[in-house]
Amino acid sequence: MRFKGFWFALCGISIMLLWLVIPNDSLSTPYFESRLIYEIETKEKVVAITFDDGPHPTYTPALLDILDKYDIKASFFMIGTQMDKYPEIVRDVLKRGHAVGNHSYHHYGNLKEKEEAVILSELKQWDQTMDKISGQKTDLFRPPRGFIGGDILTAAEKNGNTTIMWTICGDNKNAPTPELMARRVEENIGPGGIILLHDGVSKTRWMDVKASELIIKSLTAKGYRFVSLPELMTMGAKDQ
Repeated sequence: MRFKGFWFALCGISIMLLWLVIPNDSLSTPYFESRLIYEIETKEKVVAITFDDGPHPTYTPALLDILDKYDIKASFFMIGTQMDKYPEIVRDVLKRGHAVGNHSYHHYGNLKEKEEAVILSELKQWDQTMDKISGQKTDLFRPPRGFIGGDILTAAEKNGNTTIMWTICGDNKNAPTPELMARRVEENIGPGGIILLHDGVSKTRWMDVKASELIIKSLTAKGYRFVSLPELMTMGAKDQ
């Protein structure tokens, strides 16, 4: 009996040690995943195309012209410091009917390493910038680089944000050309899907601009319709 008691105690200690060593994110992944949006369940053949890291003085206007050409509404997750640099582009994006989302103010390399108070400050500073430039508000939020953790989700929810991820990203080391980026998206998207591309800060974002038009042409030919994230989320709610 003493031998059994020893092993029960040892197992209990081992479990406690694992709890301390394994990151909380890993233990709570299903809970975290339920609070993230990667796609919207809908019966309609619709998708949302989104762009991160702008606004940029070259790439964002080029994308806006393409979107106008095909009469498409998109969603732009902007960095606060970039918005301060190019407020007129932010206003132009909104004027053309596109959605703008919070991508944090400074776009730290790994936001989940920051304390909750710092993350919340990032979100609120972005909100203040958006209000100053446009007088508008948004509840859309996408974490920089898609890095996620408990403090990020908690801060986002405290700030009234819905955390939006993506179904497929066109930018990938295995897709080094606009044509391959477009093919990557086409092969991995479905109804209610969310496409991620970029309009800043890298010099290679010209590829995202070109890939965007290729994606639009291809998916439109397959019967898809492009909508903004707010519209997509509303459609998903109606299908419930």
